[in-house]
Amino acid sequence: MSKIIKFNEFVNNDDISIEQLIKEAECTNKPDLESIANREPYKRVIALGKKVIPYLLERLDHSGPVWDRALTELVGEGLDPLEYTTSERINFWKNWAKNNDF
Repeated sequence: MSKIIKFNEFVNNDDISIEQLIKEAECTNKPDLESIANREPYKRVIALGKKVIPYLLERLDHSGPVWDRALTELVGEGLDPLEYTTSERINFWKNWAKNNDF
């Protein structure tokens, strides 16, 4: 029988850190996307670059408008929030994820 030498032997610390940062960015009482996007936790998520895309795609159903904007910034495409509903934008990203092997 093998022993687990460290408690976190099978846990990827990068994943935990990214997920914590994303949750921190989501936890706000700011009413509008512009205010949210100007918060430091949001900026730190964006600064991580494209490696956060899978995490943001997973969070769309929870915090769609926030991560819709972030995905648009990271990928350089997306739907205009003034012309499309949140549901339409979330569906866009779900389709984008399938088409781009995420």
